[in-house]
Amino acid sequence: MENFLLSSWATLKKNQRTSKRAYPFSFMLGRIINAVGGLLFPITLYYLVFDKQMSGSFVQAYPGITYISYITLGSSALIFTISTIMSVSRSLIMEMREGTLHHLLLSPMSRAGYFVGVYLEQLIRSIIELGTVLIFGILFGARIGLTSILPLIIFIILFSFTAFCLAILISNIMLFSRDTFITQNTLLIVLTIFSGAAFPTVFLPSLLRIIANLLPTTQLLNAFRNVVILKHSLVSESYSIFYSVSISVVVLIIGLCWYKKLEQKLVNETL
Repeated sequence: MENFLLSSWATLKKNQRTSKRAYPFSFMLGRIINAVGGLLFPITLYYLVFDKQMSGSFVQAYPGITYISYITLGSSALIFTISTIMSVSRSLIMEMREGTLHHLLLSPMSRAGYFVGVYLEQLIRSIIELGTVLIFGILFGARIGLTSILPLIIFIILFSFTAFCLAILISNIMLFSRDTFITQNTLLIVLTIFSGAAFPTVFLPSLLRIIANLLPTTQLLNAFRNVVILKHSLVSESYSIFYSVSISVVVLIIGLCWYKKLEQKLVNETL
């Protein structure tokens, strides 16, 4: 336990110094502009192209939810999830490119502590992006029915856990393929299409809908919308939450088991 805490703290401080010295404030500003831009495009289409008219199938699938509210929560959750996944999953391959991976692999540092440290260092940035998208969405007409900050905190924790579990698996794929761009761009497309962030998954063909339901983010995002917009209780959404957490745990176990085999191979290559 002590090794885990020390590894997390050391990684957190190292990445903080790196971010402060290597990435100026403009880097964070660029991420925020990119996040807001992803929201402004569908909002522009909604107001200027479709004149605030939605199809009957959308109204039937999500009664009581306007498209602005739908896309605002979907974009904010997607931006938060992807930001967390990218920061954590690219950490090891960045160590490889910087020539420090072999030092990490040969050290007694807790691997779980390392990943948690990377996650904690980027958490504030991801929350800022999420909050910015929510604020812009509210300014453009999104109806957020939160009467307490507690549900939002709970869902931030849940999305963080889901993103962390996916990041461990994605990290292995990046290390195995020695690639980041194809992997992360593919992940971005998959989450955008299949998680229901931009449009309801009921619009997908039946086979693709099955794939969408296998993603832990899909059910969690539906529960997020129901609690925030329709004021459902967390208890009423307990099945969706439990399902998402269960899938995330399975993904985490697969990622950790794969990492152990991959790390052994990397150590042998280093030696």
